[in-house]
Amino acid sequence: MQNLDDSLSMYYALRQQKTAEISARIGQIQLQLATELQGLQELEQQLLSAQESVLEQIRLVLETDARSLVSTSQFQEFVRDLLKEVKVKPKQACFVLEVAPKTTKWILHTLEQPLQLNQIEVFERTNSYDAGKQSLTRYCIHMVIQLGEWRQAFDIPNATAQNNDPDMYHACSAFTIWYECDIGIRTAVKQLPVATAKQQRLAQELTCVMAYVCDLFNLYSIAERVGFSHELRI
Repeated sequence: MQNLDDSLSMYYALRQQKTAEISARIGQIQLQLATELQGLQELEQQLLSAQESVLEQIRLVLETDARSLVSTSQFQEFVRDLLKEVKVKPKQACFVLEVAPKTTKWILHTLEQPLQLNQIEVFERTNSYDAGKQSLTRYCIHMVIQLGEWRQAFDIPNATAQNNDPDMYHACSAFTIWYECDIGIRTAVKQLPVATAKQQRLAQELTCVMAYVCDLFNLYSIAERVGFSHELRI
């Protein structure tokens, strides 16, 4: 039977060996992850640049007459999904979205003046706090909407990130973005250039267009948010 001194020596030797072997393996994995992440970041940057190029073409259409967007199959699908999501919300929440499921029958199509969306930009607002008083960065979409003589600027939040943890990025749902648009346009309903009986319905149609545009221009890097871009931790 080994004495205690021999047993302790064997124990510490094993622990030292295990620490050295596992630390070396962890280092290899970290290096592999860093290399893979760099490759993903480069690939994603290429995709983001391509998206931005296509968005510039879309931006020109929106600046001319955004009603061209309303008849597309992608927008119609967005509205159908949004109507379903609003419908399942608790009734006491008082969420109301009353638009024709067939977007080709919208009031927007009956207007003589174009619907113009200008100055679409993504910006960050850092001096924000959540319900738990945690410091937040809010990612917002700025846009200026013009319909005839009516013109108004909007800043719509579409994502948040905790300032003390940059990896805690949360994109807002389509419903949340739509609700922010709805709040933003409520003060302008009576200014819309249509008969009073149609103002509320037109405002609802505009909130759908705004929410969809926010979704289109919500570009961010997934690779930058996966938790390895700031510090590799095991």
